[in-house]
Amino acid sequence: MVSIFPRRFIYSIYERVRNYKTTECLDELRKTQWLSGEELKKFQWSRLENILRHAYKNVPFYRILFDNNAINVENDISIDDFRKIPLLNRQIIDKNRETLLSKLYKPSELTVDMTSGSTGKKLVFYKEKKRFTRSDYLNEAASLRCIEWLEFDRYDKQAFLWGSQMNNTIITRVKNQITNFIFPTLFLSSYNLNPAMMNNYAKKIISFNPKIILGYASALYLFANYLEEKKIKIPEINGVVSSAETLFQFQREKIEKVFQCRVFELYGSREFGTIAQECMAHQGLHISSENIFVEILDEEGNPCKPGKLGKIIITDLDNYCFPFIRYDIGDIGIFSDKGCECGRGLPLLEKVEGRTFDVIVGTNGKYFTGTFWTILFRTYVNGIEQFQVLQENNREIIIKLVVDDSFTENEKKKLLKVIHGKCGEDMTIVIQLMDTIPLTGSGKHRFVISKISPFLTHYQQEDAIL
Repeated sequence: MVSIFPRRFIYSIYERVRNYKTTECLDELRKTQWLSGEELKKFQWSRLENILRHAYKNVPFYRILFDNNAINVENDISIDDFRKIPLLNRQIIDKNRETLLSKLYKPSELTVDMTSGSTGKKLVFYKEKKRFTRSDYLNEAASLRCIEWLEFDRYDKQAFLWGSQMNNTIITRVKNQITNFIFPTLFLSSYNLNPAMMNNYAKKIISFNPKIILGYASALYLFANYLEEKKIKIPEINGVVSSAETLFQFQREKIEKVFQCRVFELYGSREFGTIAQECMAHQGLHISSENIFVEILDEEGNPCKPGKLGKIIITDLDNYCFPFIRYDIGDIGIFSDKGCECGRGLPLLEKVEGRTFDVIVGTNGKYFTGTFWTILFRTYVNGIEQFQVLQENNREIIIKLVVDDSFTENEKKKLLKVIHGKCGEDMTIVIQLMDTIPLTGSGKHRFVISKISPFLTHYQQEDAIL
């Protein structure tokens, strides 16, 4: 492998020749992360006003929406004006995809993109066809800034335990080979992980010797268990980045123990790229607020105070082609009002609790997220290897379990006692013992699925597939 310095030099020349702006944007974000909270808010609000004015002027859907709701974006826009804008969701996009396109773009300049659809139907949306846009540069720069927090250089080797490689055409594979010369990357599919695959992956990682590993939380956890069971040692790495799923504490502890490094949670999506990530201080997830505007709303659509769980709403400040304004991404989380000891002014998410589907409701009206269930099954009851909690109505909870011999009748009684005590004595609990609990089509494990979560809209209830 060619050392970092010549590859860095080659890419700097390549960037200048192709007029790529990733490094330029990264330099900007390296500076803005140290602005004060108030300075960042002013910077962010200016960009928010720009995207709103663009949407009103150039996007038919928003022109009609703003007029119908008496939203004036020509003058100074207040937070109250902004909150008048009705939420956008996947169902609305499905019905209005063509009118959500900016008139400034020709059809020949656009390409279709889509989410993985791991929790329901895929979201199909448009983006600019050309390889790099301002939005692409900023998204890539935000991702690079996050991994720099882990003391990782983008020219170091990295391994992915991921769902799929998108657009895997011959041309793309050739381009990837060229890119991998500059940014050496090992891609390992997380689909249908089994012992033979994981043994092969372990050999590849040992040979490749990456500085960082990125992957789905459930895939990383499964791989860590395999490595521990087989007593396989992985070369020293700077860190593991868990993304695309909620990272639970039991998973973090296992991955850190096996890989002998710290684990960092990254919250991102296909629509927005990197949304937030932990830094070395592990005091929450820093929001990429230069690129996105994040809200957290309660069941009634009102802003949540820090520390209160609510649904995450995102506005993209860079996507002028197909604007996402007040988009209900389908996740729930909690704002933090504390500053991080790292000194960055970027606001913090205290935690991303999971999907809006991931909230079980007791007969007593209390809410129980995936964190409650993972602590329950990992701490209070013996013998549970895998679990999944399902709820279709407010009177019954179905619990699927993969257990070992230590899950006795007494353990089952103890489990039922705790659940009844928390969720209501009149809640019906159905326990189903399984040989295995399948992953989703994109290689993720869904711990909790609820059709009656208070944070679900009607269209999400239809997609909460049991």
